[in-house]
Amino acid sequence: MDMPPEDLRTALAPALALLQSPLVQTLLATHPNDLGSWTAAESDQKDVFGEEWWCEWVSGQDNEDNGGRGEDLWEGVLEYYMSQYRRRSADDYEEEVGSNSKNLKLPEQIRSLIDDLVQLALPRACTVDGSGVEVESTGLSPKKLHEVRQCIAYMSTLLPKLFTANETRRLRVVDVGSGQGYLTRALQTYLQSANVDVQLLALDFNEVQTAGAAKMMARDKRDGQIAQRTIYIKPDTLLAAVDDWIGEDEEQPVLFVALHACGSLTPDIFRAVFEQRRRQSSRWRPVGVLAVGCCYNLLAPGDFPLSTHLRSLAPTTLPGSAYHLAAQIPAEWARSPAAWADSKLALRKVVWRAILGGRLAHRENLQQDTPGAPSGTGDKPVMRRLGRLNNAVYDTWETFTAAASAKLGVPLESELAPGEKRRMAGLGALHVLRCLVGPLVESVIVADRVVWVAEQLEGEMEVGAVNLFNQATGSGRNVAIAVWPRQGDR
Repeated sequence: MDMPPEDLRTALAPALALLQSPLVQTLLATHPNDLGSWTAAESDQKDVFGEEWWCEWVSGQDNEDNGGRGEDLWEGVLEYYMSQYRRRSADDYEEEVGSNSKNLKLPEQIRSLIDDLVQLALPRACTVDGSGVEVESTGLSPKKLHEVRQCIAYMSTLLPKLFTANETRRLRVVDVGSGQGYLTRALQTYLQSANVDVQLLALDFNEVQTAGAAKMMARDKRDGQIAQRTIYIKPDTLLAAVDDWIGEDEEQPVLFVALHACGSLTPDIFRAVFEQRRRQSSRWRPVGVLAVGCCYNLLAPGDFPLSTHLRSLAPTTLPGSAYHLAAQIPAEWARSPAAWADSKLALRKVVWRAILGGRLAHRENLQQDTPGAPSGTGDKPVMRRLGRLNNAVYDTWETFTAAASAKLGVPLESELAPGEKRRMAGLGALHVLRCLVGPLVESVIVADRVVWVAEQLEGEMEVGAVNLFNQATGSGRNVAIAVWPRQGDR
């Protein structure tokens, strides 16, 4: 079911208010790497937020039984989040979070925040059934195969909206960011089987990807059936590429698809659509768009917020960390035993590196951030020096410090001080809370885009958001923005 602009417009005000609340602003602006460098004495005084309720909660937990990992606190936070999330989504999981219920008494401030985050984020359950769709799977990962199937399934519901019973079933399709061309070829096969006179244009900025797609087209004997271009995609270059491809043909209906429109590519596709409609050209007309955005940290300045409505609500700014956190999908952390093991390892890495980075920063007076780094992202010179370490070294604190010491050439104490153990607990809980804000950040970005598109089209076309992918497959960015003709205007 599509989420219409009216519903998303209504959802924006309370969601934005929560993002701009003091607690959430603190979470967005504070990375564990900012706090790992406190001394034990400072930790006793301030801990993470300098809030009394937080300090009492962290210092009141006994974390000695988990080997100093401090995982009980953040697992308790995640457990409560999942209980509320399941209640809203009625989703099924293979196992509960962790091996045992933590049953920790969370501060009311955390419970209230989690309740609001769950309630105000967009629902993410997949609403498109592509299970019966047959596509060529050679070379496709399970994740990509799922995405192609889902797109074809949704296309079957979109086609009747693109054609009337009396017009020629003719369609031009532009695959923006086409990569290896898996979706392009699947769309061609499907549309031809649906008796559509279809031509396709595959656009990508990477020549290697275009060359790879060309090889597979030659293998499948599709040479000449799909046009390809390698271009740096912006609104003007996109329009020029389509103009050149269309040639002198008249009244060509064009559908744009983009399954991974990174950064500002999603708004740029729509800018091209708006401009073409203003041209009132007789050569081609946009009849639809299906775009899934991703990589919000690559957004160009000024591409959030976009809608007049969101701009009117309040001064709308988000720290750089918010766009990074928007990629988090905490509801999937415990989807399976394997996912849960990966989640625990990922959190351990964040916390242990923060503690180690703090030690080094104190020793070498390197407290400053990396120049130009977005606030709250934890980008520190010390972290860059440490680089990546093998997963196996995170088995114990001793193996971790030994590996880090060998890489950096710096002697490191393998024992944890009492203050550091307590700090680990607080940093883990802090980072999980930050990640829980991520889905709300993405919800606001998506809703803002849908409302903006509706504002620009002024009722001339239908607009909606649809949960196209199942996040359990690894497709975290699963909300597509869809545009199609108004009934009677096709």
